Amino acid sequence: MEWLYNHLPVDSRWCLIHATHLTPPETMKIATSGAVAGLCLTTEANLGDGIFPGPQYLEHNGVWGIGSDSHISVSVSEDLRWFEYGQRLNSPAPQPAHRPRRASRRQRSVSRALRGGARALGQNIGQLSVGYRAIWSYWIARIPLSPAQKTRCCSTAGSSPAHLIPLPR
Repeated sequence: MEWLYNHLPVDSRWCLIHATHLTPPETMKIATSGAVAGLCLTTEANLGDGIFPGPQYLEHNGVWGIGSDSHISVSVSEDLRWFEYGQRLNSPAPQPAHRPRRASRRQRSVSRALRGGARALGQNIGQLSVGYRAIWSYWIARIPLSPAQKTRCCSTAGSSPAHLIPLPR
């Protein structure tokens, strides 16, 4: 990471994928440059590729998003869960990746991931607001569906049938 910052003009137009092996100065440099830390948490966990230094990154107002290049799973909810687990395992403090504690961990993770993803894509997405594209994926684990309901459902890419949601008529 040090080489990258010494040789290229990294700024808010960059998304740095798999940013897990960082020194404290590199963590601060990414956060203050405005670059998005693109985390592929399922892949990083399955490879034992290190834990992203979330609390230190967020102290400097760093922006992060999630994605996946995993052959194991492509799941937004699973990647957010891995983010939380990794941060908890990496720090003795409760809820280390979220300050201040105004919203639930999951709400804050989803909100931060959406903002980071929107910045990484360079598009107005991730919220229901005027001027933002309404591209939404929904997931709910293990809702029981009848065969008739299953024919009227949609699923997020890469999710299991347990993540189906009935569409309104």
